[in-house]
Amino acid sequence: MYGEVAIVKGLKFRSDFGVDLSYNTYQKFTPIYNLSSTFVNSSTIAAQEMYKNYTWNWDNTLNYTNTFGLHNVNVVVGTSAREYSLFNVKGSGTGITTIADFDHAILSNITQGTAKASGTAGSPYALNSYFGRINYNYNEKYLLTAIVRQDGSSRFGANNRWATFPSVSVGWVVTNENFFKTKAINFLKVRAGWGRNGNDRIPDFKALSTLTTANLGYYFGGASNTVISTGAAPGLIPNPDLKWETSEQTDIGFDMTFLKHFSFNFDYYNKKTKDWLVQVPVPDLVGTGAPFINGGDVVNKGVELALNYQNKIGEVTFSVGGNIAFNKNNVLTVATADGIIHGANNVLSSTTPEFYRIQAGHPIGYFWGYKTAGIFQNEKEVADYTGKNGLIQPNAKPGDVRFADINKDGVLDDKDKTQIGSPIPTNTYGVNLSAAYKGFDLSIQLSGAGGYQVVDGVRATDAFYSNYSTEILNRWTGEGSSSKLPRVTMGDELNKNWGNFSDLYVHNASFMRVKSINLGYDLKRLMKNVPMQQCRLYVSVLNLYTFTHYYGIDPEIGYGNTESDNNTWSSGIDIGRYPTPRTILVGLNVRL
Repeated sequence: MYGEVAIVKGLKFRSDFGVDLSYNTYQKFTPIYNLSSTFVNSSTIAAQEMYKNYTWNWDNTLNYTNTFGLHNVNVVVGTSAREYSLFNVKGSGTGITTIADFDHAILSNITQGTAKASGTAGSPYALNSYFGRINYNYNEKYLLTAIVRQDGSSRFGANNRWATFPSVSVGWVVTNENFFKTKAINFLKVRAGWGRNGNDRIPDFKALSTLTTANLGYYFGGASNTVISTGAAPGLIPNPDLKWETSEQTDIGFDMTFLKHFSFNFDYYNKKTKDWLVQVPVPDLVGTGAPFINGGDVVNKGVELALNYQNKIGEVTFSVGGNIAFNKNNVLTVATADGIIHGANNVLSSTTPEFYRIQAGHPIGYFWGYKTAGIFQNEKEVADYTGKNGLIQPNAKPGDVRFADINKDGVLDDKDKTQIGSPIPTNTYGVNLSAAYKGFDLSIQLSGAGGYQVVDGVRATDAFYSNYSTEILNRWTGEGSSSKLPRVTMGDELNKNWGNFSDLYVHNASFMRVKSINLGYDLKRLMKNVPMQQCRLYVSVLNLYTFTHYYGIDPEIGYGNTESDNNTWSSGIDIGRYPTPRTILVGLNVRL
C-alpha cells in the first residue's frame, strides 16, 4: 500500500509499505504443522518439510521541484527499510517428535524412536537507508547531480554496521551554447562523475560466532558405545570487524550525435574496490569454517566506445552499431599474512594442486603454474637438461614435457610457478544490425571477448576413460612429431606431464558469437480488415555459432569454483559444465 500527498506547491510526500508472508509445506503422507505451532512426525510419515518466510519494506520520500528563471531544481530526501527472514523445519522416520516452536528447531538433536527433526536458522536480513539527492540544471546547459546515502546492514558487526556513500556528477551540453555554431555536430554533452557505493552481498551471520551440527556424531552409552548422539561445534571463525565493501569510481566521457545519422559515446573509468568481501580458505587443522574478511583492494580501469549509424533509404530503414570496452584488472593489496588468497586443491582431479589465486600485481583469480619449454625429443635432451644439482627432471623420458626452471636454481618447485594466464578479458565487444522493409524486420546481434584464457580441465588425469579433444591427434609419437603435446600415458606418470599444472591446461578463449538472429513479418499487412494493430510471425535463433580457437565445448563455460572453496572470485575453469545451448524459436505476437 502507498500514499502520496502534495504539501505545498512543488513539495510532495510519498510513503510505500509492503509485506509478503508465505508458508509452504511439503509432505508425503500427513500434515506436519497445526495451529498450536507444534511440529509432529507420526509413525506413518517418511519425510516432511515446512518453510516459513516473510518480507516487509517501508519507503518514504519527500520530493521538492521548482524553477527560478533559468534555474531548475529537484530535491529528494527519504528513508528505506526492509527485512527478510526464512525458516524451515523438517522431520523423517517413525515415532513422535515434537518441537515447541520454530525458534527451538534449529539444532538437529531431537530424536525419539527412529524419528528425527531438524531446522535451518531463519537467515534474517535487514537493511536500513537514509538518502538525499539534488538535481540542478541551468538553462539545460550546465547539469549537476549530487547524492549521499547512509546504509546499515545486519550482516556486519555493530561497530561497522553503517557506512556513508556520496557521489557527484556534472555535465555540460556544449551544443546549447550560443558560440557553438558547427552544423556537423547535432548534439554534444561532456560529463564527469565520481562516487562510492557499497556491497554487503555475503551470507548472514559471518561476523558472528555460530554453531553447526552438520555431520557431528558422538558415540556415548550403550554396551559397546555405539549410540550416536548429535553434537555441536563452532561453525566458522568469527570476524567482528567485518565491514562494507566500497567501490569508488571516477568516470569521464562525452555523448554526441553528428552528421544527423551518427551517434558516438566515449567513457574512461577508474574503479577501485576497497575492503573487498571475500572468504579466505583455512587449513583443515583449524577445525572450523573459513572466515569472511575485507580482503584488500582491486582496481579496474579502461575505456568504453560505442558508435551507431541510423538511416532510411527508400522504404528500407536500418541501423548498424558496435561497442567495445578495454579493461585492465589488477589486485593492489591482499589483507592476509602471505599476501595471497589461495585457491582450492583437487579441482581438476584428485591430485591437482592449487592453480588459481589472488595476489597483488595480478588479475583476480589468475592461473598459477609452470611454463613449459617444449617436449623432450630424445634421451640426450633429457640428459642435457641440468642445473647445479644435476638433472632437473630425472624421471623424464622422450615425449615428456620440459618444465621451465624459471629461477635457474636447478630444482623444479613452487618458486618456478608464475602467472600463465588470466580468466578476465581485456576487451569485450558487440555488434548490432537491424533493418526493416514493408513489414519485414531483421536483427542480428554479435558478441565477443578477447585477451583472456580458460583452463581446459575436462579430461582429468585420474579419469582414464574421459574423452580427448581432437587436439590429442597432434601429440608426441616419436622424435620430431610434436614440440607441444606430450606422449599419452596412463595415470599420473613420474614426470607429471599432466599432474603438474602448467600452460598445457591453459588455452586462448577469445571468441565471437552470433548471439541472436531474429526475422519477422507483420501479417497485418495481408489482413488489413482484421481489427488488430499487429500480427507478427517471427523466427529467432539464439547462440547460432561461435568462432573461437578454443578446443573445448564453450569458451564462456568457465565458472567460479564455489563448490570447492565457496568463493565467488575464481572463473575460467572448464570442467565440462553444460554449454550455452543453441535455441530456435518460432512465435506469433498479436497486438489488438
